[in-house]
Amino acid sequence: MIQNFIKLLKNYNLKYLRADLAAGISVAAISLPQVMAYALIAGLNPVYGIYTFVVSTIVATFTGTSNFLIVGPTNIIAVTIASTLNSLNMINSSNYLQGVLILTFLAGILQVILTSLQLGKLVNFISDSVIQGLTVAVAFIIASSQMAKLLGLSTESGSNVIESIEFMLSNINQINFYAFIIGIITLIIILIVKIKFPKLPSYMIAIIGSAFIVYVLNWQGQLELVGRFESSIPTFNLFNLNFELINNL
Repeated sequence: MIQNFIKLLKNYNLKYLRADLAAGISVAAISLPQVMAYALIAGLNPVYGIYTFVVSTIVATFTGTSNFLIVGPTNIIAVTIASTLNSLNMINSSNYLQGVLILTFLAGILQVILTSLQLGKLVNFISDSVIQGLTVAVAFIIASSQMAKLLGLSTESGSNVIESIEFMLSNINQINFYAFIIGIITLIIILIVKIKFPKLPSYMIAIIGSAFIVYVLNWQGQLELVGRFESSIPTFNLFNLNFELINNL
């Protein structure tokens, strides 16, 4: 793999450098807010979404075989992780991060096995209606769970649609209007940028604009903030092999 990468670099035409840099910056600008959101959906600190995206992208550069494969966290994976661990009553557990890491590790092992046995072609036998049904269901789950966050309500990740709607209706009197206003402003910025300036990264601009509004209006004490990330490369720590948790997963 590394030899192929070195060969690719030797044969690289510098006339493509400007376009490739623009493409890389565009993908990074769009992906940064998305992977943070996926981490929140999975019930994790947003910084883990950034870690996952950066590391997986670098690894895929050396090992990837497809130019169209989505690398990094996705909405379906985030929902699946949250719902799986929620079924084990681990959402508010101190071992939640360990559960996520072990689940990711197990999924990786299974993917390596399936690849080694060349079973990837089995995906061709999944009908479009199944994929569409799964996509729509995930959209409903994400919308219902994130609607509570839009209203400034705290709810468990991984709750099903019925539970999320019931939670919102029963706690409607506890809406945080500061969170609601910022959420609506963010959506408006995204829509305006997409329509008026389609070449610009609408999600990134929306995050920067919303953060600026919170800072100027001094609403930090009224909202739940992501906080400051460590400005350094994360240290490598191996998760604990909890065989009881592995068996449950």
